[in-house]
Amino acid sequence: MSSWIRWHGPAMARLWGFCWLVVGFWRAALACPTSCKCSASRIWCSDPSPGIVAFPRLEPNSVDPENITEIFIANQKRLEIINEDDVEAYVGLRNLTIVDSGLKFVAHKAFLKNSNLQHINFTRNKLTSLSRKHFRHLDFCTNYHISRISNLRPPLVHSIHCERQPQTSASVVL
Repeated sequence: MSSWIRWHGPAMARLWGFCWLVVGFWRAALACPTSCKCSASRIWCSDPSPGIVAFPRLEPNSVDPENITEIFIANQKRLEIINEDDVEAYVGLRNLTIVDSGLKFVAHKAFLKNSNLQHINFTRNKLTSLSRKHFRHLDFCTNYHISRISNLRPPLVHSIHCERQPQTSASVVL
């Protein structure tokens, strides 16, 4: 009888708590796309095999996408497009890096809900043009240093530098 009480008291509550914790971590691990690693504030996709074919999205009820501040994508040759709704859930996003990948197209309104964006790096991709319309709504480009550029043609233009304030700056690197 005493063993029954021992397993149905505080010890059992601790065991159930531990089980729920393990299930929670397991669920969070499943929410991260294959070829990516995720934390509460970062998504990192650099494993080329099997790779990603679409911009990484977290599953519902996983890490809150509003808390993601950095997305790093590299070596993803099958990632070709950023659609208008791909980045919108990441409203806290400050740094977006997509390098050495197959990126060919970025929708004009892709960053419409990413007002915290400070740095974009699209080096070594397959982009042939990128309009200033992609960035005109962002606070860090309010002085429109990019307004004189209608289409950027890499490798001729490698960087756009937009001043936020004299002390801070933000950049777009192509």
